[in-house]
Amino acid sequence: MAKRPASPNSSAAGAPKPARRRGFGMRHIAPAAAAASRPALRKRGLAVAGVLADWRKIVGPFLAEATAPEKLAPGRALPEGGRDAGVLHLRVGSPALAPEIAHFAPQIIEKINGYFGYRAVARLHILHAPVSRPQTAPAPAALRDATPAEKDAVRSQTAGVGDDGLRDALQRLGEAVAARRGGR
Repeated sequence: MAKRPASPNSSAAGAPKPARRRGFGMRHIAPAAAAASRPALRKRGLAVAGVLADWRKIVGPFLAEATAPEKLAPGRALPEGGRDAGVLHLRVGSPALAPEIAHFAPQIIEKINGYFGYRAVARLHILHAPVSRPQTAPAPAALRDATPAEKDAVRSQTAGVGDDGLRDALQRLGEAVAARRGGR
């Protein structure tokens, strides 16, 4: 039996070389973002970024406004392997709210563990510290209504449209654009 000539993609040992990726096609950003944020989150003890990202979903809007997770300290190592549940350090902005948070600690822990799907938190450690919230952009100023002259101009431009629903939608769009431009 005759040997076949070696192909350019095979090595001397006969194993094929991995195909080289050509081009710069689209790639998912989630793995890169998770890899970039992992060191900063680990430093805070929040190896699972979901606690920060989904805090409002986990505890509800009232507690999310008044509290913020600071770090998740891992539990002690168990002799049979694995770890015990950890301690969640929780910032509470109001000293008057701290006793309420302490009272609701079992329910908060239950919600967090339900989110993770396993017993990740055994207890809460309440920190009396201001809760910082990300700055939100101010609400855009209310738009003015289109002037009667602008409305007439839009009506004359859409008069040739035969479909009533489409003509009405185009008129509303034209009036909104005219109002936003502000006479430009």
